[in-house]
Amino acid sequence: MMAIQAPLHIALNVSDLVRAEVFYGQVLGLTPVERPLAFPGIWYQVGDFQIHLILAENCNQTPQNPQK
Repeated sequence: MMAIQAPLHIALNVSDLVRAEVFYGQVLGLTPVERPLAFPGIWYQVGDFQIHLILAENCNQTPQNPQK
């Protein structure tokens, strides 16, 4: 079986792309990188790792069963 060495990226849904850009770009000081995709979002580079922020306007909904 192949061992996992390290993750390459994580994708996070955000409900407000402008606020997320302020936090990740200005507060944390991360560097945005080019995205090859057409849907709304921002990608940031952190060393060899990327954070993909994806606009999902309904992502603030509470799950039906948060224990799962």
